[in-house]
Order: sequence, then C-alpha cells, then structure tokens
Amino acid sequence: MCEQQNMAVIRAWVEAINRNDVDAELACWAPDGEYVVIPTGSTYRGVEQIRNAGHRSAALVGDQPAHGRKQITHLEAGNDWACVSYDAHATITGPLILDGVTVIPKGVDRTIVTKACVVFEMSDAKITRGTEYFDKAAMAQQLGIDQPVLERLYSSLGSTSRGDFPRGPSTPAEVVTAFLAAWNNRDLDALGALLAPQVSGRNPLSSNDTTLSRPAAQSAIGQMMVAFPDLHMRIDSIVSDGVIVAVEEFETATLAATGRSYAMPVSLFVRVNPAGQIDRFHNYWDTRSYFGQLKITPKALSQLLTHSNGGNDAA
Repeated sequence: MCEQQNMAVIRAWVEAINRNDVDAELACWAPDGEYVVIPTGSTYRGVEQIRNAGHRSAALVGDQPAHGRKQITHLEAGNDWACVSYDAHATITGPLILDGVTVIPKGVDRTIVTKACVVFEMSDAKITRGTEYFDKAAMAQQLGIDQPVLERLYSSLGSTSRGDFPRGPSTPAEVVTAFLAAWNNRDLDALGALLAPQVSGRNPLSSNDTTLSRPAAQSAIGQMMVAFPDLHMRIDSIVSDGVIVAVEEFETATLAATGRSYAMPVSLFVRVNPAGQIDRFHNYWDTRSYFGQLKITPKALSQLLTHSNGGNDAA
C-alpha cells in the first residue's frame, strides 16, 4: 500500500508541475522537505524555498507541450522511497537577465529537451527529500550558456548557497544514480568519490572477477571514456534492497578508433557498502549485439582498448 501511495504522490507532483500549479506541488511535500539538484549544486529547503523555486521556474517557461513539460518514463517506489525518470521539454523565452547581464536576449527562444531522474525519500505519503540528476552540459549547451551560468540560474530560483550544500547521496540508489550521472558528465573526481577503496566486478567481456584499487578503477574508467568518448547511460529503472542496487539502463556509445556505434539495453547490479561507496559491479548485456553493431571481433576490440589504454589491460 505504501508503495502505491508514494507512486501516486510523485505522479501528482509531476502533474502539478505540468499544470504550473505550485500549490498542488507543495501539497506533495513535508513542511521541512528538501530538494537537491546535484548537477548545479542547488538546494531548496523548506516549503517557502520550494514555493519560490516553483513560481520562478514556471515563469521562465515561455512554452511547453500541451501535455506538460515533464513526461514520466519510469516510476518505482518502496515503503520509504520513490524514483522517477522523465523526459523534459520546455522553451525559455528571453530576455533572461542574471546579475544585470543578459544571457538570453529579448525575443530569443531556447528549447530544452532532456532526461532527468529524481530519487525521493518519503514519509507518511509526503516527500521529505528529492535529489535530481540530469546532464548539465547538455542543458547548458541547449540554453546557449556555459555551465557556471546555469548554476547561477538555478541559484537565482532561491536555493541555499553552494557553501551550505548538504550531504551527498545518502541511499544506495542515490549513490548509483550519482555515479552514472558523473560518468555521463565525464566527472572523474565525482565518480571516484563514490567508489570504495577496493572495487570488484565482472562483465560479459571478462570471464573472471577483477578487483582494482580506487585509483586504478578510476583510471580504468577514464581510459574507457577515451575509448568511448560519447558513452551515455540512460536509467530506465532502478530498485534497491538497501545494499544491492539493480539498474536497467539504455546505453549508447561510439568507439573512437573506428567511428562505429552501439545502442542497447544493459542490466547492472551494484553493491553499496555501509559507507555509501560502491564496492562491486556486475554488468550484463548481449555481446552478440554489442560486437555486431561495432562490427568488430572480441580480440580486435581488446587490442584496440589495450592500445588506447597505453598498454594497461586492467580496463
């Protein structure tokens, strides 16, 4: 019953945003609720800050699809949590002025088309905390501004200052979501901060478990980013039992050495230790589709990766 109630609350929250009904949004929140936007380092604490952010963000939207600017693609919930992913589509109409500087001129429209994921903590069918993740670089590019300006834009909605930024991801699902967002954003520092001192795992390309130190794992991931520079993981579903996080994601990437790409679903099982750090990965995907789309043999791919990794085959 709690799961269904929590899902209904999140659905009502999204529908209220689509109607630009800020009062209905607030009805979904606990009085001391907190909304954190990880990519921009913004936090809105309490109903007044959330109310102000709701009114100001709605005022920025010059146009949106008739069915609303946030369309739910996946929604899951447990007794004290919920997770929603949605497609967002909105047009911002200038002038947009920050700190006395015009960042979008009058009469200019900039359209945002992006995907986002929000992980919620729930209590008594109310939201106590929401943590949002999206591709900051892509959003800034679509708005025609740089990323620091995007951060200032979110701050102008009435968030708590960056210096007061709260704790990081607190639940295993939040940790894994933040990790995948950091990978999508090519943020190796943020990604490394979520790894345990020793990380083990396996995937269809390796028949045995591999264990790496945090620096080695971070380096190996960085090398994979070089091999597949546009790799992007879209979370379609995420659930957790409190230790293991199961993710269904859709992955796209281009192998830089050949220019060939793949696009396919991937299953990911991640273990998060009590310190909130990832210490084990299991990845599963269709290797026949993978190699077929890349038009390469496993041996040739291994040689390409080893070459691009400077002779280090740990990746």
